[in-house]
Amino acid sequence: MSKLKLNLKRAAIGAGTIGVIVAGAAAFSAFESHIINVTARIENALFVQEDAIDFGTVFPQEYLTSDVRVALSDSFLGEDRVDDIRYVIKQKPKVKEPCRLVDAGVNTLGGLIRVAQALPLPCDPHENPNPGDPYQTIEVGAPYDFVGPAWRFCEENLPENAPYGLTEEDLNDEYWQHCYLPLANYLSKHETTVDGDPDNDFSVEAFHQAYFWDGDGAHLNPDFIATGFLAKSDDDTEDSWTIDLKVPCFINQCAQEADNEQNDIGDDGIPGFFVPTEFRLPQILEHLVFGTDLWIEVTEVSLAEQATTLTVIKEVIKDDGGDAVVGDFALFIEGNPVISGVPVPLAPGSYTVSESGVSGYDDSFSGDCDILGEVTLNEGDNLTCTITNDDIPATITLTKVVNGGPLAGNPNAFLPSVGGQVVSSGSSEQVDSNTPLAINESLQSGYTFGGFGGDVECNVLANLGDPITLNEGDSVSCTITNNVNPVPPE
Repeated sequence: MSKLKLNLKRAAIGAGTIGVIVAGAAAFSAFESHIINVTARIENALFVQEDAIDFGTVFPQEYLTSDVRVALSDSFLGEDRVDDIRYVIKQKPKVKEPCRLVDAGVNTLGGLIRVAQALPLPCDPHENPNPGDPYQTIEVGAPYDFVGPAWRFCEENLPENAPYGLTEEDLNDEYWQHCYLPLANYLSKHETTVDGDPDNDFSVEAFHQAYFWDGDGAHLNPDFIATGFLAKSDDDTEDSWTIDLKVPCFINQCAQEADNEQNDIGDDGIPGFFVPTEFRLPQILEHLVFGTDLWIEVTEVSLAEQATTLTVIKEVIKDDGGDAVVGDFALFIEGNPVISGVPVPLAPGSYTVSESGVSGYDDSFSGDCDILGEVTLNEGDNLTCTITNDDIPATITLTKVVNGGPLAGNPNAFLPSVGGQVVSSGSSEQVDSNTPLAINESLQSGYTFGGFGGDVECNVLANLGDPITLNEGDSVSCTITNNVNPVPPE
């Protein structure tokens, strides 16, 4: 079966209702709805010939083949925006039908009505069952305690080293009532289409260990999963796979040819190929049915002629009085100027994003760039780097200088203030930039205002209450000096 897995997200948009009733006025109700129409047609990307492969009764060292066609679907061929598909051929343990039910018969209502009562028969692991639905939900009790799809039960609980280490007692385990003996190890998968690129498909030879075991049960061996590739741009739209079955022989019953590593399939297909010792079967498995499901799954769909682009986005945060805008910053990729939000076509490779512009802002990179503004583009990538600039608060330190008199040791008695906010003499305060801030005090009796001092921004101030305006990130120090009034002569 072919499977293309798609994730669909649903968005729900709610409508709000508000009712207001005011005494003496008509009641008003508003009902509002906004609808966004979203549609999508979902099609399979692959067409797969899904006819069952039934090799029937086979014999040791016999060689049989069957072909499977895998092609791009008509829908995929007709869709211009997509070009190529990668897919895998997985081999999974095959599911049996559930146990058949029998009519035990129950008489009710004095024998007037006969009701059929279905009772399960014990399952014979040696019978030849019909293949089952791998998606059917089954319940298996202890020691498995499993409820779920049959294919997952068969895959996860495949006995370790099956079928080679099985005994008569092992075959009575409930696992074999649901699952066939594994056939995967003896199947090869060869892509036989001449598509101009021998490296775009990966075939698998027979006599391989299709599963491995760990503490979490059995798993598919990734080394033996066949892979295929189809591309409209290469006129490679169809693959033909030959599924080969090399039938193993039973321990101590193999022909001499099975021991010669040089023996392989001859032109006439006569039995006699080499069978590795580790793949020979216990004799107790004679007459039993082996099975494997081949799952053909799409793993990647690529867009046609995908452009490789890098978009630089500038964001400016102004929460501390900053007044810069996006246009005040120059943006660059490898020193070449770019415009915020406009994708730039580039060849695959490594690039550095940078900027120049207004001082007084902290910058940071996000999106697909690292913290240094570096990014690597692969073919078909459409990446985005965001440079965020956050305004740095201005800082002012206001120091009160008192020359003489009883308040010389208590400068805060003058209530020095910045922008109307009283501050402590000598402390540094963060303030909004680009905002006029009055530098002031409460003049105390017996003292005279002596003037401003400190950095140049303060030296230009003349009178108490004059404003100072700082740029983003500025840090200035100001002083207000007060002198004690002289004592008049007697």
